[in-house]
Amino acid sequence: APMIVVPAGSFPMGVPDGDRDGGRDEYPRHEVFVDTFAIDKFEVTNSEYRACMEAGTCDAPWTMVLIDDPDLDLHPVTFISWWNAKDFCTWEGKRLPTEAEWEKAARGPIDTRRWPWG
Repeated sequence: APMIVVPAGSFPMGVPDGDRDGGRDEYPRHEVFVDTFAIDKFEVTNSEYRACMEAGTCDAPWTMVLIDDPDLDLHPVTFISWWNAKDFCTWEGKRLPTEAEWEKAARGPIDTRRWPWG
């Protein structure tokens, strides 16, 4: 799967003190530094996850309805736990991003927008 490199640097993690609708663990906003890391460009698909199951490494999702539908092979896998995702990453020779890495990658350009699109 193609990966993108996210450069090292600081970013504003979380939400401002007055914007608490996201949950208690998201405030106060604070500066966090992360080292350079790589993250998959696309989400793991049903067909990719199924290959891990067939290799005997990954457990089945909580429900097989979506993963068994060939029309959904290229859709993101769903109904898996954090542990399932960790097993898949290990099988691929990768790792899950930390919370800070994920937020930096998902946030987009480093500014004060709440969402990458504005």
